[in-house]
Amino acid sequence: MIECPTCKISFSPRHRLCPRCRAYEAKLEDRVEYLANSAETELDRGVGFAEVESILLEEGVPPLVAHEIVSARALRVKRAARRHALVRLIAGSGILALASSLTLVGVFTLPSRLGIRLLAAGLFLGAAGAWPFTLGIYSLVTGRDR
Repeated sequence: MIECPTCKISFSPRHRLCPRCRAYEAKLEDRVEYLANSAETELDRGVGFAEVESILLEEGVPPLVAHEIVSARALRVKRAARRHALVRLIAGSGILALASSLTLVGVFTLPSRLGIRLLAAGLFLGAAGAWPFTLGIYSLVTGRDR
């Protein structure tokens, strides 16, 4: 929180000026962490690197500092997306392995009702497991969720 010396109130760093008196402008050092977090949120939403950097420049952040903030936060967003992608990939692989096992057992016992049900369950699980597996590979390669 930032304290206005004129009004003696505390206000959020999202405000550049004191919301009561509009005379006190908060120091950039007090607002940098808030601006960096909002930049990370925008990057996570899919806003482009240059757009986020221009938002920071509009808020009064020097160009070099804005570039460093956006670079660091973009790297964090990519790492988080890749971690999530790895979980998807492992889950999809597990589902596909189970699906292939059920399908093989179903094929070997095919003339029976159990074989037909196992084959159908294996094919259904294969279709269901292909989606997280594919998304996991895509996210690992690109560093983006979608």
